[in-house]
Amino acid sequence: MRVFDHTCFRLPSDKSVIVPEGVEILEQKTFYGCDELKSLTLPESLRCLMPYSIAYCSGIKSLVVPQNVECLESGIIGCTGLESLRMHKNNPCFDSRYDCNAIIDSEKLTLVTGCSVSKIPDEVTTIGYESFAECSNIESVLIPDGVTDIEPLAFFKCYSLREINIPDKVEYIGYHAFAGCRSLKFVELPASVERIGMGAFYATGIETLVVPKGMKDKFVEMGLNEFRDNIVERI
Repeated sequence: MRVFDHTCFRLPSDKSVIVPEGVEILEQKTFYGCDELKSLTLPESLRCLMPYSIAYCSGIKSLVVPQNVECLESGIIGCTGLESLRMHKNNPCFDSRYDCNAIIDSEKLTLVTGCSVSKIPDEVTTIGYESFAECSNIESVLIPDGVTDIEPLAFFKCYSLREINIPDKVEYIGYHAFAGCRSLKFVELPASVERIGMGAFYATGIETLVVPKGMKDKFVEMGLNEFRDNIVERI
């Protein structure tokens, strides 16, 4: 069996699923909204997690991604119960260095998948597409100083997110990167920011948006016009 999808299993009484060896691809929405699923074991043969293949499964506490996985962008999303997330130590493409409870693209230094207990390693330069999306129980994130890009939907609908820092090297904040973060009241943006995508802070709770002195107009023109009255220049 090369491809595994939602038609391939029924949730057993013990609420655990072992995907059989030989499966190479988890199809989209294979495990989607399976709140009663408590344990998921993935086979060593697995090579690709299609988008949303493991999504909104709040009962899963621990997940290990096998060593042969080559693609997983948006493959794991909205699993708010995760207390441990790691890549197999022998995977040549990705890693979970320093027990960070996140998955890092080892070559690009992009964090591709995180969870509420992730600690972003200092080496990371990009917070990836949908990497923390709909992680509704995350309250604070410390972004390392070396990060230059926050990709689209990175923190989309992180409803409980109250505290985030935007480091001085960040140049790009993608569309809807923080959209729906309704608990987020305060954000400080550095002078390094050159591009802000559409709706990057849409439907947030932002009351104060701090920018460098003399740069209010620049940020308004970059797409923050809706926050014109909330922007404060640093003294």
